[in-house]
Amino acid sequence: MANTPTYNISKSEGENSSLGGWVENFFRVDLLRSSPKCLANIPNPVVEYGIYCTFKTVEFASLFGGMLARPLYAQYVLKRTPPDKITVNTTKIARAAGRKLQGQILLASLFMGPLVVFPLALQLGGCTRTELKEKCYQIRCDERTIMHDRLTLLMGFAGWYWKRFQGAVDFINGATVYTTLRFRLLSEESSNIAMKFVADDDRYASPADAELDMRQLTRFFRRSPTPNAGEGTPETNK
Repeated sequence: MANTPTYNISKSEGENSSLGGWVENFFRVDLLRSSPKCLANIPNPVVEYGIYCTFKTVEFASLFGGMLARPLYAQYVLKRTPPDKITVNTTKIARAAGRKLQGQILLASLFMGPLVVFPLALQLGGCTRTELKEKCYQIRCDERTIMHDRLTLLMGFAGWYWKRFQGAVDFINGATVYTTLRFRLLSEESSNIAMKFVADDDRYASPADAELDMRQLTRFFRRSPTPNAGEGTPETNK
């Protein structure tokens, strides 16, 4: 039997499962605290990569459902309708059926992302936890990906509020079109000024470099001599 790729993503000793770094980077909740170390702090790469796979699955499913499945299914419904039963509302009914299908595809993608696409990506990638951290770091540094996913979340909720999952598909596709046009039409310099909160020159090359820097800083403070409790300013003789 052929050997299948394996992956080792077990958590190292001392690592926590916080997603605080991802939340700060994704939502930009505190620009004043943004730093290269915060950007490179990836304590839970497994969950973070799973979130990324889910976003990509949702975005692909929205495009597939809205641009391909919806019109094809509407045409299929029209062709299956007997000529003697065609009325003025037949086209409207076919379009409604297509919109319903695109909403169902989006709903299915919310489960397919974490349950199918994410495990499959790990299996095919065959990466270790360190390599997975590196992937997550590259995703964090990709301004186009972050902007696309952020707009997908925002517009998806707006569309869901409008027409539930059918509306979410239209709004998510709008986010995809906007992101594509923004990065195609605007220059790289204008995008950097508007979006980047940690300059490229200030970023770590990898999460491993950030962890090494933090360990060296911790050892420095541990080795630094601390003043004795009894020491202080010399008393003057009276």
